[in-house]
Amino acid sequence: MFGSLDLTSFPRIVRYSDAKRHEERIKPIRGSTLKPYGARTKKWLNIRQEGGDVVVRMHSTDIIKYKPDDTIIVNFGGWGTSSTMKVVGHILGVSIGQRHRKVWCYSEGVEHPIPVNKNLKFIVPSGSTVAVYVPEGNPVRYVLDRKLYHKFKKDHYAQFIKYVEGMRRLRNGRVFTSDDLKAVLGHGSHHTIRDWEVDAWMRDQDSWGNAAAYILYMSSPPVYSWMSEHQRPTIDATYLTKSIKHVILSVHAEEAKLVKAEEYTGGGIFRDEYSQYMP
Repeated sequence: MFGSLDLTSFPRIVRYSDAKRHEERIKPIRGSTLKPYGARTKKWLNIRQEGGDVVVRMHSTDIIKYKPDDTIIVNFGGWGTSSTMKVVGHILGVSIGQRHRKVWCYSEGVEHPIPVNKNLKFIVPSGSTVAVYVPEGNPVRYVLDRKLYHKFKKDHYAQFIKYVEGMRRLRNGRVFTSDDLKAVLGHGSHHTIRDWEVDAWMRDQDSWGNAAAYILYMSSPPVYSWMSEHQRPTIDATYLTKSIKHVILSVHAEEAKLVKAEEYTGGGIFRDEYSQYMP
């Protein structure tokens, strides 16, 4: 329906006065009261005045409402589709997108998880050309309980970690290729392997070979055909640690309470790297 979703005909509008002026100078489609927001062929995005507000409607959802006090109300209609996020982000000059099954708004140097089933409030600071998200309370981020994580890792995976680190040293850090993975598992496609399956292998000594093959493969930096033998990268212990951590958290972050939510009050920029492991 949208193709590449060309937004070039849609002007950025963040202030109520500009939205009102824009709506007033648009002529309705002949035989109707419909006023396209941008190009007249794109009637699926239109604008109108309602009471004292100016409203932008996308299909059957009023996605943006400009208030006379220069606050802006955004409504995703409970869906948070990529097309709606792109349109809202383009018009208001904000960064909105989906990552790890959640919708995020990057505003004032902070990533905010935003609910798509609630009205969202934005304001426009004096002199600004972009809207600023106003969260309800402080933003929430997920943090790792490092003490609990290291204890959990030691209790359940200590012997396997020694095993896979020994394999890395035995190979002198040589990267693990898809051919190496196929030799162990019978196929070289890591996409078909699920984290819960690797976790089960890591806990079962009889399956350590499978788990080690997968971990070594996922920890291997890319190797390109133009690289000579001495240019080829090796598997650093840091890569190995990160791959094991990813599997453990993917399966046990919530159930073992390894990751928890907390209000963020520090100001400045943070990236919520552990949100991907929580529902």
